[in-house]
Amino acid sequence: FVNDQARLWAERTLRSGGDPEDRIRDMYLRAYGRPPLKAEVGDIGQFLASREDTDGGGVSQAWTDLAHALFNTAEFLFVR
Repeated sequence: FVNDQARLWAERTLRSGGDPEDRIRDMYLRAYGRPPLKAEVGDIGQFLASREDTDGGGVSQAWTDLAHALFNTAEFLFVR
């Protein structure tokens, strides 16, 4: 279920257009209700670039992996 939801979220994010930083900001706002820190944007940009270079699934798989990672954070799972 979580894998399917991550894939659907990634596909929706990619369809929305914009540059990668806009997409990252949108995902953070949806997941956490806050914009990402500059360091988070940089780290995620590096993550996406490394996944796009190494995985067979291309950009879509990289964004799916990001969505899955966001789902699995304490910030997403627990309300403050």
